[in-house]
Amino acid sequence: MSASNTLYLSIDVGSISVKLALLDDECNIVSTGYHRHFGQPLKTVHAALGQLLGQVEQHHICRVGVTGSASRLVGELLGAEMVNEVIAQSQAI
Repeated sequence: MSASNTLYLSIDVGSISVKLALLDDECNIVSTGYHRHFGQPLKTVHAALGQLLGQVEQHHICRVGVTGSASRLVGELLGAEMVNEVIAQSQAI
């Protein structure tokens, strides 16, 4: 992790799975997760976040972005930025 300990969390809530990526401010991958949600995306996001956040100090996460089919609901619940996944991919390239 970089010296500033600033982290960014990305969550993709798709039709089949929940994917998470935690990056530092130098775009290094700190942690990732992949979880099938079996039709229960909110329950799966909750469990996946609990698992991921158990690995880091929460106050170090300064920004959260959400993509995917359930991004609006999850984004509103978390107070996260909702991003269209096509736009997110094009900006990352």
